Amino acid sequence: MTVMTPSATQGGARFFLQHGAEHGYGRGLNGYVLLPGSYFLVSGAAMLAGFPFVIALLRAPFPWVWVFLFAACFCLFFNTGPTNTILANVTHPSIWATGFAVKIFVHEDPNWGNDSIDLLRARLV
Repeated sequence: MTVMTPSATQGGARFFLQHGAEHGYGRGLNGYVLLPGSYFLVSGAAMLAGFPFVIALLRAPFPWVWVFLFAACFCLFFNTGPTNTILANVTHPSIWATGFAVKIFVHEDPNWGNDSIDLLRARLV
């Protein structure tokens, strides 16, 4: 992996904005190099960071409940960006729409797994 860092003559932020997308910079946690598994790390860290806010939400007095509720929801939904990026990176562009549709279907229907197990049991019996 080649790591390019902008020099003072290249304009720093301007160099990053012009050349960052075409070279894949800025996708990782450190800004210039894509760390292996960084999308999984960001997603998992957000979920772990949200758990204490849920516990605090259950024990806080009423005015503070709103602060902890916001923080918990923010951490809960923060992982949708990295998981969508993971899905886009591992599926072929011709089936992106199908992949995202299945992801939405699985996430939105809490009984999806149970229905699949029931269908499997029905075929086995």
